[in-house]
Formats: sequence, C-alpha cells, structure tokens
Amino acid sequence: ACARREPCRRGSVIIHAPKHDYVNRPWPATGIEGKFSMQFCTAASLVDGDVGLSTFSDTAVERPEVMKLLEKVRVEVDETRRNHLTDMEINITVETNKATYKSTNQTPLGHWDCTSSKMELTKAKAAKCFGHIGMPLDRAARIQAAVANMEALSTQELREFVAGLTVAS
Repeated sequence: ACARREPCRRGSVIIHAPKHDYVNRPWPATGIEGKFSMQFCTAASLVDGDVGLSTFSDTAVERPEVMKLLEKVRVEVDETRRNHLTDMEINITVETNKATYKSTNQTPLGHWDCTSSKMELTKAKAAKCFGHIGMPLDRAARIQAAVANMEALSTQELREFVAGLTVAS
C-alpha cells in the first residue's frame, strides 16, 4: 500500500471507473459520506490496509493522513464503461516515488458475481464487526459457528442459542 510503505509524494491515485455519481464524493464531510466515496474508501484502504466499521466514523474521515492522500486521489470516468450492476470493473493506479502499482477489481466483495466464497466473506465481515465492539475472540467464534449451523439446530437449541446472546460468556 502506497501510504503505508512508500509515500505518494510524487504521484497520484487514479480510479478508472464508469460514471458513478452516487459514490463520486472527493471530499466527504461525514462518515456516511465516506462510506459512499470511492476516493475516501481508496485513500483509507491505502493508509490502513483495509476498511471496517471504524473507517466510517466522522472523526476517521477527518484524519490528517487520509486528508493528505485524498488530495492525490481522483476519479477518471471512462465513458465507454457501463454503470451497471453486472459490469462494475474498477481499475486503480497508484504512482509513488519508486514505482507504479495497478489493481483491477472486476466485482466488489459481496457482489453476487464475486468469485469469493460467500461464507468466507460473511465470516470476515462478522469478525470485523465483533472486533469493532470488542467481543472476545472465543465468544465471536462460538456465535459464528452457531449461525453457520443454524439450520441444523432444533427449536430448543435455537432458543438456548438466542438466550446465550444476551449473556456475556
């Protein structure tokens, strides 16, 4: 990631995408605007290595290191690409002092056409949510295992599971 390992002093971060007015927000003022900003999500993921719930707080949007990188992020709209839920390819080019990096994302994680396992995506997202609220890892693992096997639970087992959610263990 550019901001973490190599400063983007010389360069830029260019997002090549179809026209997406609803996520083209170069300077989000709030966390929710940040969530729907290609520029902010790109800058935050370059600075932090990933995005999660804490990425989209109002204070996270105003972090100086993200704001500095946002100055270098721009969207170049490719008019030949369709803005369509089945055709969502985005290309990102990051230029640093030492090299140019390119990334292509055919479909976002979680999209119905994404090749990643839905269960693995769900587990990863749940782990981020549990971590965000400070849940102990063992309890989070028990909840995830129970949810993954929920269809096999008897009515009594399901009642016990739900009752256990309200009690810290």
